[in-house]
Amino acid sequence: MDQGVRQVRPQNPRRKASIWSIITFFYTYPIFKKGRRKPLDDEDVYEVIPKFSSKKLGDNLEDYWELERKKKGNEASVIRVLISCFAKKYLFIGFIQLCVKTSLILIQPLAFSKLVAYFTPGQTDISRNELYKYAAVVIGLNILSTVYNHNYIQYIIEYGLLVRTSFSSLIYRKALKLKPSAFSDITMGNIVTLITKDVGAFEGALTFLNDVWIGVIQTILITYLIYIRIGWSVLAGVGFFVLIIPLQVYIGQKNSNNRLKSAKKTDDRLQVTKEAFSAIKIIKMYTWENYFEKTINEYRKKEANTLAVIFYLKSLILIIGNLVSRVSIYLLIMTYLWTGHLLTAEIVYFVQHSYSQLNSYITVSIPFGIAQTAELYASMKRIQKFLNSEELKDNQQTRNVSEPKVLLRNVSVKLKDAVVLQDASLSVNKGLHLISGNVGSGKSAILKVIMKEYPITKGQLLVEGTISYASQEPWLFPSTIKQNILFGQPYNERRYQEVLHVCALTLDINQFEQGDQTVVGDRGVNLSKGQQARINLARAVYKESDIYLLDDCLSAVDTHVNMFVFKNCIKGFLKDKIVILVTHNINHIKQVYGRNVLYVDNGTTLSIDKQKETLDKRITYYIDDVDFDYFEGEKDEDLVHLEKHEDDESALLLQGNGINQKVKDLYHEEKKSGKVKLSVYYRYYKYTGGILVLLLIIALFVVGQAAMAYTDKLLSQW
Repeated sequence: MDQGVRQVRPQNPRRKASIWSIITFFYTYPIFKKGRRKPLDDEDVYEVIPKFSSKKLGDNLEDYWELERKKKGNEASVIRVLISCFAKKYLFIGFIQLCVKTSLILIQPLAFSKLVAYFTPGQTDISRNELYKYAAVVIGLNILSTVYNHNYIQYIIEYGLLVRTSFSSLIYRKALKLKPSAFSDITMGNIVTLITKDVGAFEGALTFLNDVWIGVIQTILITYLIYIRIGWSVLAGVGFFVLIIPLQVYIGQKNSNNRLKSAKKTDDRLQVTKEAFSAIKIIKMYTWENYFEKTINEYRKKEANTLAVIFYLKSLILIIGNLVSRVSIYLLIMTYLWTGHLLTAEIVYFVQHSYSQLNSYITVSIPFGIAQTAELYASMKRIQKFLNSEELKDNQQTRNVSEPKVLLRNVSVKLKDAVVLQDASLSVNKGLHLISGNVGSGKSAILKVIMKEYPITKGQLLVEGTISYASQEPWLFPSTIKQNILFGQPYNERRYQEVLHVCALTLDINQFEQGDQTVVGDRGVNLSKGQQARINLARAVYKESDIYLLDDCLSAVDTHVNMFVFKNCIKGFLKDKIVILVTHNINHIKQVYGRNVLYVDNGTTLSIDKQKETLDKRITYYIDDVDFDYFEGEKDEDLVHLEKHEDDESALLLQGNGINQKVKDLYHEEKKSGKVKLSVYYRYYKYTGGILVLLLIIALFVVGQAAMAYTDKLLSQW
């Protein structure tokens, strides 16, 4: 259903890169070289690597989720699916990380302490040759560690992106299958937040989650190594670190609760913004811009206040992690001295270097892991609630049948606490059948029941045959008119031209400069309401089906065109099909009156006698003075012209607008280039707090760096 030819992107160089190139990231050199010569554009972006294909990942995760749904029903757990689908490989990566880090812990502190011990005055145990060996080991391990760390981070980020893409695809697919009743609890803003924010928690948490359990194991191992050197004094430092962990977990739990509150406020803001944009013409017409701007800003402030608490808590976890590392070393060394032991430079640097191995875990990985895991848990609860929402069941009748039928017998439908249908009955085996009634009487609900979008609480429903549906409110997507009609169906030239004619679209399309290759704007903004309605109908009619459900789809079409489409399309082109048309049009009712007209009142289908009485009153009221033969004897001049020159216009349409004609990329974004104005930088500077906050931050950095330098100086003098 693309509006044009897909853009062919350059192949990702990583697919053919050698192992050496991948390890050293040299395969990225061409893109950096190109970026140095000119700003990178959309055309410079490489194709997606196959293993990150959203379809492939979505299919895989959907299989696991469906298996979980079969086992647990509505109690299906996202956590169990996450573990089943991704845990093995992720833990294997973590095991490799554990082995590498453990090797570094066993070798690096020992080599570094021996290197420092060589410079102790009066020592004779370490020769100059051994000094060079230890120096080579320290330098070599640092180089290998740097190369490994960058590749590990690259891989773990890729894996997080893979999980995020999988869940984004699954959420999108679920959104397409939601029952209408589910939208009472789920808003569009909620779905947008899930895909844009909540799935991002997977990427953030998986970056640090392995390091949390690895950090615990590393802490135990380093504690044992230091214990071998200095004895029980190690418990003073490590014990302080262990005591702080519950505090970090508690803060992480508070962060999780705030994350749920923030997500709810984000949903509300997006929903209000969406509603404002959908009614922007009315807002502009009545000059309500200030009111809606104020309302949206209030929602944004509430969201920002909750987000501020989340970031303050994250900062607090990091600050505690940094303090724990330094206070722990201080307590360990002081305890060692207070117990009467002699402290040497070799022991100090061994302890300090051992703790430096843990520094990234204590100050970053574990605190961040706790915070991100808490955020992930909150996000998974929201995702799980969404994925367990009611969804439409697949229509088991996927092929045409020889004798299609629709049967509703005493069907009742209840959504939440509202009764939508009550003892509604309908039986259709062939031909046109009209459904009429007052506004809100349940006419559209009958079609929803036939399509199995509404669950029935009582009665019998039998539908045999494939279904095609045209909604009351035209739905068009940004693409060509042709693709809006085909909607993924195979192109059949003859049927396509017939559908254009019976839907009175041939003349309209011929008037467009690009014919049926004209690009439809968002929500059909460049088409009239009548044109939108007829394209919407043409899409349903083009699909070869047994049953056609038309929900008052001609209400926006003017009288003459309405009757032309009703006669030629609904009564003519679809004469051998089951057609159920919801309509208020008395002219439609009179043409079918006495045969196949169903009147609905307050969700109930009336008996035959009451139905005839009601329709008689309705027809008498509306068309007492109308000569219906007018519609048979006269036709609009444009429609006569349309029928008379049908063949010529069809030929011109095919000649001028071939199926392979290229159109512009509707989704292409124009990038504004040039220098950023100083006023933009000034606004950023102003919103950060101005000169006072800037000076305070500089002062804090200077004081912090001076304190670290002075600490190292005191340690060396000691």
